[in-house]
Amino acid sequence: MPTERDAFVSSLSKFTQISTLKEIKEKNLDCVAGLIQLAVYDGNFLGNSWYYVLDCISKVDYMHVLGSGGRKDSEFFKAQKG
Repeated sequence: MPTERDAFVSSLSKFTQISTLKEIKEKNLDCVAGLIQLAVYDGNFLGNSWYYVLDCISKVDYMHVLGSGGRKDSEFFKAQKG
Protein backbone atom coordinates (compact mmCIF):
# COMPACT_ATOMS: atom_id res chain seq x y z
CA MET A 1 0.00 0.00 0.00
CA PRO A 2 2.79 2.48 -0.74
CA THR A 3 0.53 4.56 -3.00
CA GLU A 4 -2.07 5.05 -0.27
CA ARG A 5 0.64 5.80 2.30
CA ASP A 6 2.25 8.40 0.06
CA ALA A 7 -1.15 9.99 -0.67
CA PHE A 8 -1.99 10.22 3.05
CA VAL A 9 1.37 11.66 4.09
CA SER A 10 1.51 14.13 1.20
CA SER A 11 -2.04 15.31 1.98
CA LEU A 12 -1.15 15.79 5.64
CA SER A 13 1.93 17.71 4.55
CA LYS A 14 -0.13 19.98 2.29
CA PHE A 15 -2.56 20.74 5.12
CA THR A 16 0.30 22.14 7.18
CA GLN A 17 0.41 25.07 4.71
CA ILE A 18 4.02 25.71 5.70
CA SER A 19 5.05 26.71 2.19
CA THR A 20 2.23 29.22 1.66
CA LEU A 21 2.22 32.86 2.65
CA LYS A 22 -1.07 32.50 4.48
CA GLU A 23 -1.41 32.86 8.22
CA ILE A 24 -0.70 29.60 9.99
CA LYS A 25 -3.60 28.60 12.22
CA GLU A 26 -3.88 26.09 15.03
CA LYS A 27 -5.23 23.41 12.70
CA ASN A 28 -2.10 23.78 10.55
CA LEU A 29 0.12 23.37 13.60
CA ASP A 30 -1.88 20.28 14.53
CA CYS A 31 -1.04 18.86 11.10
CA VAL A 32 2.66 19.60 11.65
CA ALA A 33 2.50 17.86 15.04
CA GLY A 34 0.63 14.93 13.51
CA LEU A 35 3.17 14.59 10.73
CA ILE A 36 6.05 14.58 13.20
CA GLN A 37 4.23 12.13 15.45
CA LEU A 38 3.64 9.86 12.47
CA ALA A 39 7.35 9.99 11.67
CA VAL A 40 8.34 9.19 15.25
CA TYR A 41 6.01 6.23 15.74
CA ASP A 42 5.80 4.80 12.22
CA GLY A 43 9.03 6.05 10.67
CA ASN A 44 10.20 2.56 9.74
CA PHE A 45 7.22 2.20 7.41
CA LEU A 46 7.27 5.60 5.68
CA GLY A 47 9.57 4.68 2.82
CA ASN A 48 9.51 7.41 0.16
CA SER A 49 7.07 9.44 2.27
CA TRP A 50 9.99 10.59 4.39
CA TYR A 51 10.44 13.30 1.77
CA TYR A 52 7.24 15.07 2.89
CA VAL A 53 8.16 14.79 6.58
CA LEU A 54 11.68 16.12 6.11
CA ASP A 55 10.50 18.89 3.80
CA CYS A 56 8.01 20.05 6.42
CA ILE A 57 10.60 19.94 9.22
CA SER A 58 13.04 21.85 7.04
CA LYS A 59 10.49 24.59 6.36
CA VAL A 60 9.60 24.86 10.05
CA ASP A 61 13.29 25.22 10.89
CA TYR A 62 13.70 27.85 8.18
CA MET A 63 10.81 29.84 9.62
CA HIS A 64 12.40 29.57 13.06
CA VAL A 65 15.71 30.90 11.73
CA LEU A 66 14.00 33.84 10.03
CA GLY A 67 11.93 34.56 13.12
CA SER A 68 15.00 34.67 15.32
CA GLY A 69 16.74 37.23 13.11
CA GLY A 70 18.78 34.88 10.95
CA ARG A 71 19.81 35.64 7.39
CA LYS A 72 17.73 34.61 4.39
CA ASP A 73 19.19 32.10 1.94
CA SER A 74 19.68 34.79 -0.72
CA GLU A 75 21.90 36.78 1.64
CA PHE A 76 24.47 34.01 1.71
CA PHE A 77 25.05 34.31 -2.03
CA LYS A 78 25.29 38.08 -2.40
CA ALA A 79 28.53 39.32 -3.89
CA GLN A 80 30.93 40.69 -1.31
CA LYS A 81 31.93 44.32 -1.95
CA GLY A 82 35.47 45.32 -1.31
